[in-house]
Amino acid sequence: MVSQIDLDTFQNPMKEGINKIILFAEKLSHKYPDIDFSKDVKNMKSVYQKDLFVTDGNKVYSSITNDDLEYFRKFFQRLIEESFLKRYFKYEQTSRLHQFYNLMISIPNIKKSIFQNISETIKNKGKLNYSPIPSELIDNEIYKELVQKNKIALIETEKDLNEILNDFQKNRRLIKTFCTMIQVRVESHHHILLELLKEAKNQSTLPYDIEEICSVQAKISRGKEWETDIKAIRDVISHAKYQITDDLEIKFDNDSHGYNFHKSFTFNEFIDFYQDFYRLTLIQKIGLSIVNLIQALKFKD
Repeated sequence: MVSQIDLDTFQNPMKEGINKIILFAEKLSHKYPDIDFSKDVKNMKSVYQKDLFVTDGNKVYSSITNDDLEYFRKFFQRLIEESFLKRYFKYEQTSRLHQFYNLMISIPNIKKSIFQNISETIKNKGKLNYSPIPSELIDNEIYKELVQKNKIALIETEKDLNEILNDFQKNRRLIKTFCTMIQVRVESHHHILLELLKEAKNQSTLPYDIEEICSVQAKISRGKEWETDIKAIRDVISHAKYQITDDLEIKFDNDSHGYNFHKSFTFNEFIDFYQDFYRLTLIQKIGLSIVNLIQALKFKD
């Protein structure tokens, strides 16, 4: 017989994943009250309150219905509606997130083995979570202010910035902080996401450009190959090949390892770029969580 402890090993990770999805939906519901995220929250909470699995002797089965799973699919669909995306992002992200969605929902219909491959990738290369914030940022005054005021995810206007940034040195330190955080997120999430999407594409017939899907603005050529723009910027940061001018222009230059990459941002443009990268990462992680949830609860064997 399967004990309650054994059953919890199946159920607790799923419950934790559902809770994270609900928390994200609740934040969106508060920020965008005219979009019906509150309905998504209510429906997904009804699933969270259920026992996700039942036992039959030594076997464990999902007790979640297709209607239950449909609540999560609908939330995923709402996240990629053009009307929402145009408000949520500074740059145009609709096309790449529609393609991301199509790849994600194709996973349960491809081969069950794809998730075994993904699980191995995550096991070998780290979980699909952000790495801990580097120790040098823990005492960073700007980082603390951003976290306390929840401005990392919610920098919307110049007024928002001016609430916490009021002198030249703070602005320079903010740029350096965001550069470090780009490194952290590329290494902890971006690499794994690329491998996952390439695996999904290989097992589907969708003719998508994975580097373009995972870029913020546009993919970057690297000799005969291509990289995402965020990976190209991460490589510049890692080799300390960026400059911050006296007027807070950020210049990224890299002519090594096949790159011919030169890109500049004003201060506000860089904040916009970082914010879109951060928010793309959030939606990607939520999408991955939803597909993983559907995959885990769909199969009865």
